[in-house]
Amino acid sequence: MHCLKQKTYEDTIVLSLHKSGNLNSTFLFLKKEEKEGFSDYIFGFEKTSLRWLSVVGCFFTLCFIIVDYFRVDNFLMASSIRIGQFSFYLAGMLVVLYAPLTTKRIQITNLILTSLAFISGFLLDWLGEEPGFFLINYLSLLLFIANAAFTYPFQFKLFQTAGVLVLFYFYSSYLSSIPEYHGPQITNIALNCSLSLLLGYMFDFNKYQNYRQHVKLLKANKKIAEVDMLKTKLISIFSHDLSSPLNNLRGLLELNEKNMLSAEELALYSKEVKQSLDGIISMQSNLLNWTHHQLDGFKSIKKNVNISALVGGVIKTTKYLSDAKNIEIENLVVKDLSFEIDVEIIKIVLRNFLTNAIKFSPFDGKVTISSYQTLNELTISVKDNGIGMTAEQVENLFLIGKKSNTGTNHEKGSGIGLIIAKDFADKINGKINVSSELGKGSEFSISFHVQPN
Repeated sequence: MHCLKQKTYEDTIVLSLHKSGNLNSTFLFLKKEEKEGFSDYIFGFEKTSLRWLSVVGCFFTLCFIIVDYFRVDNFLMASSIRIGQFSFYLAGMLVVLYAPLTTKRIQITNLILTSLAFISGFLLDWLGEEPGFFLINYLSLLLFIANAAFTYPFQFKLFQTAGVLVLFYFYSSYLSSIPEYHGPQITNIALNCSLSLLLGYMFDFNKYQNYRQHVKLLKANKKIAEVDMLKTKLISIFSHDLSSPLNNLRGLLELNEKNMLSAEELALYSKEVKQSLDGIISMQSNLLNWTHHQLDGFKSIKKNVNISALVGGVIKTTKYLSDAKNIEIENLVVKDLSFEIDVEIIKIVLRNFLTNAIKFSPFDGKVTISSYQTLNELTISVKDNGIGMTAEQVENLFLIGKKSNTGTNHEKGSGIGLIIAKDFADKINGKINVSSELGKGSEFSISFHVQPN
């Protein structure tokens, strides 16, 4: 079970940190969205700790059965309790070997094992008549092991440790056969409880810090991998998507120069070449803008602009595409809406949304651009009545390396435009949302922070 979960672990903590953890609000140092990834991160450590706790517990329990034969008067009772100890340590080993484990199950198992071990320690002293020093040393050692070896929630450690201290106080006052020895040891037990909690706190905090560094490293590695994939994609674009239309254009010109094409054939082939060149122009604009920001380092430059006028300008830059398919583009953005925004970034994103909407809209279709504002957030959406997408297509829309679909008029593209649009949106802390239904069109929107004038 957990092996299947581990396969998607890196993607989970890098791409889905917005999900809430499965351990509720039990960790002391982590944010809610970090807990699930941390639970997976410590799985191997927790499993190893439980394995060794069980193995060492079994071994020393058997050893102390031999020792008890020589040092206790009530050996039968002591050995019976020791055999009970051995059985639940053995159960811990079986859990590690055969049970379908998760981090939470390991932590619960450890909590049960250590609680039973504490109880058996009191029983050994009370009924097994162990030497006076036994209980103090046993409880102190087990406290340090329980709090240091495992990363189960700190509240549980605190509760368990406090429980041990209360039990010892009650035991030394009412049940101990040597209260004159146990009574004065309450201070030592309290000190050991505090030190074991402090040690556990330090170890846990170190694990949390290592986890955060691990997440940062995974994010950096993922970013490097994405850049490498993008580089490969760009090379593919330049080697194929750019050269193919240009070669077609050259071939068309050569055939026309030799008078080998009729007027109808020239018109037909010219239309196909023009569509390819339109795609190159759009792609070239995207690549030049993206490369410029990658090489020079991103700097957000904000200007005060009327949003409706900005959208109108974007519509004009794509008019040749919409006219070719007789598509109506309606600007419903509020006329007097003005904000200080990164104009160039928003233009790039909206241009990609709009060209994508035109590409997948039918002849005589309609595209609507609208906006709405909630508090300090502005959303601009581009909605079409085109062919739409499946849920799987929406999910893979911004993945590098995916194949671009052909438009309703056989338009071709590289699939890089929306990826670049998302990259730009991320740079201004914008959020892109996509909703679509097959056969019923799509809606792309970008939401970003604005400060009202």
